Amino acid sequence: MIMFCGRLTPRKRPLDLIAAAERLPHSVTTLFVGDGMLADRVRASLRPTRGAVTGFVSQSELPSYYHAADILALPSESEPWGVVVNEAMATGALPVVSDRVGAAPDLVEGVGEVFASGDIPGMADALSRALARIEDPQTKARVRRHVDRYSVERTAEGYEQAVLAVRRSRLA
Repeated sequence: MIMFCGRLTPRKRPLDLIAAAERLPHSVTTLFVGDGMLADRVRASLRPTRGAVTGFVSQSELPSYYHAADILALPSESEPWGVVVNEAMATGALPVVSDRVGAAPDLVEGVGEVFASGDIPGMADALSRALARIEDPQTKARVRRHVDRYSVERTAEGYEQAVLAVRRSRLA
């Protein structure tokens, strides 16, 4: 299953995911978790039995959706970071994101797939590669290990180390 999680708005480009999924050589289920101005267009664009739109889902309910997903797709044209990428990766979902997602160079490259925003054939290729990779039972574990480096605890440790380094340099 390929999951999109977020507001269904033009900036997030959910219709690109539908177009890319249609180009895949085999059938996939695409789940759109969220609501927004494009919700009706997304519903109308999905082939019967090929996907669904959940509407609004509370933060406390999101983990069960992430656990059900094999891939998280985020085709946004502008996304400062994309916390949903961290959240989905924590459950082992393989990320496929546009190059306009802030997390792409630091969090996704080397473990997931990155494609040029608006490039539907490129997104379809990235999804195809990701679908092939999720067949490997070790993929989810690799994704989880990778995202662990971006945990709250690790971030706090990094800030603490930075403060100590600055403090030591001022004392020297």
